[in-house]
Amino acid sequence: MSRYSCSYLVKNSPARLELLYDDLLNLSVFEVMHRRSDRFVLVEMPGKVSFSQLVTIELFNKIVSPSEIQIELLVKNNELPLRVNNRCRQCFDAIHQIITEHYRGICLTKISA
Repeated sequence: MSRYSCSYLVKNSPARLELLYDDLLNLSVFEVMHRRSDRFVLVEMPGKVSFSQLVTIELFNKIVSPSEIQIELLVKNNELPLRVNNRCRQCFDAIHQIITEHYRGICLTKISA
């Protein structure tokens, strides 16, 4: 099973977080499985890749102070990570780039990867 995770510390902005969710939905190969203010789960729709390569994206956010939110990103699938550049890693990199570009110019700290 492939799993890639990362944490970010960003400026507290619920409106910006909603825009981030909308940007992720624009990837168009994912559908919403679960959406709450503190959790957002997307699953890849079957048809383009094998079932073991279907990716699940989980975003968790929690308010750590009145001015900051911690965003936890988890991207996973059932594919064995036999190659460094596997499908799960490609999706993780794309989502990491979306988050980084979305919060560019505002307090964005990558905590771990």
